Amino acid sequence: MKRLMLILGIMCAFGATATASDIAFYVGSPNFDGWYSVAEMNKNVATIISSAGYLFKDIQQFNDDQLAALGTWVEENTDDGEMDILWLNGCVPSSLYPIGNTQPNGSRFENYLDAGNMIINVGDWFGYVTYEGGVRSGTENGSTGAANILDLASGIIVSADNTTLTVTDAGKQYIPSLGASVVTYRPIAPSVVVAPWEVAEVFAQNAAGNYADPIVIHNTETNGYVAFVNQSAGSAPPGWLADRGVSCAEFIINWVATVVGLGNPNAARGPVPDDGTVDVPRDVVLGWMPGPGAATHDVYFGTSFEDVNSATQPVASVTDTAYDPEGLLEYGQTYYWRVDEVNGAPDFTVAKGDVWSFTVEPYAYPITSV
Repeated sequence: MKRLMLILGIMCAFGATATASDIAFYVGSPNFDGWYSVAEMNKNVATIISSAGYLFKDIQQFNDDQLAALGTWVEENTDDGEMDILWLNGCVPSSLYPIGNTQPNGSRFENYLDAGNMIINVGDWFGYVTYEGGVRSGTENGSTGAANILDLASGIIVSADNTTLTVTDAGKQYIPSLGASVVTYRPIAPSVVVAPWEVAEVFAQNAAGNYADPIVIHNTETNGYVAFVNQSAGSAPPGWLADRGVSCAEFIINWVATVVGLGNPNAARGPVPDDGTVDVPRDVVLGWMPGPGAATHDVYFGTSFEDVNSATQPVASVTDTAYDPEGLLEYGQTYYWRVDEVNGAPDFTVAKGDVWSFTVEPYAYPITSV
């Protein structure tokens, strides 16, 4: 009789953090002095949610009456095992980075990035100022804000009003709504992006390559990302993009989800045994945590990653979140498996799962203490 999965093991796996990401939007007062109107901001956020919201398991919005709640969200999503996204309207919430650079190190902003998460900043100079409550704060962070948060020189962002940048091949591929050129007021200086940071992608830049916007930088040590998307004024195009909501949604769908990776919230997760586990019993029973709404589960199983990843005919379709491979597995063999979640009627939508692996226990163990 096959050895059943331990109840404790199942409970631990099912209680594990989902692979899907969360996203939150700061929708407090933006810098409305030509940089971003409240109406345009709200329209853009609605566009992003309607277009890219399916990629996230949870979506939140926080205004200036919810700054404490925003701080709590950031803390809860700082080190939760997934890359979450915080979208900013060009102003820095004081609950994340105290105004006046009073916490240059160890702020919620910095801890969030250091845990491998992403910030997308649209509009004014990242980390510079706040308009909380509809009034520009008399105390500002200035260029020191971005420098402190990123641990880079203050020249990472520069003032270059009404500068036209040429959209790169990457920009045309991943953010097609940019067109052929964009206008920036506060571009990023790629030369100031130094280790452990690197330039992950440039979507528009000038001929000299010393100004870029949109651009993504990546911390190679912490795996954090910051995307600067149209740090520009002008009240409307050409200073603003034609539609910042569309461009941000394209960036998330086409670049973040495919280049960096975002878990599908409807996909199976929490494999038992854990992905990459070795010394697995030959009579193992596989288990997983189901995606919400799944009615059945298509299981793919084999000894080739490529075959399992590309397979379209499952070895089993089950209603329980468990699969019992036929017979005893081979000693020392690495197996690959995938679970596609299938919704019920009327759509029967399929959420393709990740390919997991495990290696079966060896036939014998060497004695090393003789």
